[in-house]
Amino acid sequence: MKRSAELMPLSREHHTALSLARRILVQTDDVEILHAQVMQRTQEILAHFRVEEEGLSPAVMQRSPGLALRLNDEHRALRDYLLRIESGDRQCLKDFAYLLQQHVRFEEREFFPAFEACMREA
Repeated sequence: MKRSAELMPLSREHHTALSLARRILVQTDDVEILHAQVMQRTQEILAHFRVEEEGLSPAVMQRSPGLALRLNDEHRALRDYLLRIESGDRQCLKDFAYLLQQHVRFEEREFFPAFEACMREA
């Protein structure tokens, strides 16, 4: 799907996130390796969330508040998982990966199109 120029970098980051989630869900690597991979991506993931929350969510909130609220709620849940993983909890890796996968799909299929519609209207 063709994305607006401002969303292209975020969509590319989504591809990376989906790859990470898939590796965790199919567990092709040792749990310690997967844990380390999540830790290596944590700052990137959190920065991605900030861009969406500060740059995109306010515009979508005006038109589709439910989508903006879902985005923020899922980011909060993913942050909680990242804190648990950072503290050594390997048991929640699959739950984190599942939510991350579902969240990326939500953003690509629903949230980003809503944002692009807001930008067309503005």
